[in-house]
Amino acid sequence: MFGYVAPAWDGLSEAERERYREAYCGLCRAIGERCGQRCRCALTHDLVFLSLLLGSLYEPREHAGAGRCAPHPMKPHRFVRTECVDYAADATVALAYHKALDDWRDDRSVRARAFARALAGPYRAVRARNPRMCGAIEAGVADIAAIEEAARGVAVRAQGATDEAKRMEGAAAAQGASRAGRVVRAGGAANDEGGAHARDAAPCAGAAPAPDAAANRFGVLMGELFAYRPDDFWSDDLRRLGARLGKFVYVMDAAMDYEDDRVSGSYNPLVAIGADAEDVREDLTLLMAGVAEAFERLPLERDLRLLRSVVYAGVWRKYNARENDKEKRRG
Repeated sequence: MFGYVAPAWDGLSEAERERYREAYCGLCRAIGERCGQRCRCALTHDLVFLSLLLGSLYEPREHAGAGRCAPHPMKPHRFVRTECVDYAADATVALAYHKALDDWRDDRSVRARAFARALAGPYRAVRARNPRMCGAIEAGVADIAAIEEAARGVAVRAQGATDEAKRMEGAAAAQGASRAGRVVRAGGAANDEGGAHARDAAPCAGAAPAPDAAANRFGVLMGELFAYRPDDFWSDDLRRLGARLGKFVYVMDAAMDYEDDRVSGSYNPLVAIGADAEDVREDLTLLMAGVAEAFERLPLERDLRLLRSVVYAGVWRKYNARENDKEKRRG
């Protein structure tokens, strides 16, 4: 994912902070043991949240310990491990591998290509252990790439038509352009329980994908990732939560990259529709309200305050810090 799903440290007690550090170290250790030490650099806060969430819901047996590691060679650090942590470790490597491939395809990043090559072997092992999870990620990544490519193609054709109109009719021909829509459409926060969104994943030739098509598809991908036991009693609720959180994360990432993507021309749904700052905040607020509603359906007790710190405050840390910086510069 993108590193937005982390706690708000200021609202946590010291015991809760220590509990999170133990979960973080446990996930890091699980990645190293299951996938190889070089894969530990793929660790993100997002999958720590998933491991804590699944652990709170299913309450598997925890193994606690303490030990030194390469990042902390001098002092032993406490950690906790469960079967849910091991699942999150595999998910971490799978997502990191496909993110690196995507960065290589989009930006021709040599660093991303090298990282993808380093993760290729561990990913094959993860896929052998978790074929359903990895299959869902592969299908989702392919669909999102197709959606983004279709959107870029439409944008290029639209720009060419606009340029021709300006040459033929003058600048007045461009004044009738209107915004394409909102990334959160009517009912958008709940537009996550309808399967794989085949309509969004395979837009008609020449047609512009819906503004929230890629965000919806990333949500479906994350819904499948959250469905730890895909056919049990809680699987639908977990899919709903994962889908809504995934869509929020995709739109949040677009908001954070808005200026860079506007300058570089990289695909960004918010840039494509000309969203302003007020629209972006409103969209994100509506999406996160849907996440919170899905989260509160689950009968969680262990680590509940810590998990709520992520859902109600932590996901906004980077966005609020950026907005505060903008205010300071304007002031």
